[in-house]
Amino acid sequence: MNKILLTIVAVFICFTAFAQTQEFKDVVSKYSLKKAEQNILKEEETTKTLILKYANAEQKDKPAIKKEIEKQELEREQERIDKQKQRIQRQEEQIKHLKQLLEQREKDKYRTVEQRVAYLISEESVEKIKNESESKKVIDKVKSKTKKQKK
Repeated sequence: MNKILLTIVAVFICFTAFAQTQEFKDVVSKYSLKKAEQNILKEEETTKTLILKYANAEQKDKPAIKKEIEKQELEREQERIDKQKQRIQRQEEQIKHLKQLLEQREKDKYRTVEQRVAYLISEESVEKIKNESESKKVIDKVKSKTKKQKK
């Protein structure tokens, strides 16, 4: 019984540590997203300024301004591609971690089942089931009496 309890505590500690790591990563990524949004807004203002400049420019200046707009849009598109690559890489890491957890679960399934069965047939579990059964009988009796009274 002590081994079961120690195993449960160890699993709980592992999951708690994993959850805290994930929360930290989430906070960092949210902060990074806010910063990125601010940068995008600044870049959009620059692009709008260039577009207005292009619209009011003389014909000879338009190709240079157009190249500057294309350059900014190319940089912005490359940033989007890089962000998508990063997102995919994070997801692949998460999938890899989940696969490792699944493999470990596969390895431990017989031991887990043995522990679960040992608990289920233990005196503590049997007493709990008996108490639940008795409680259900009492609840059923009360329900049947209240149904009869309502009729």
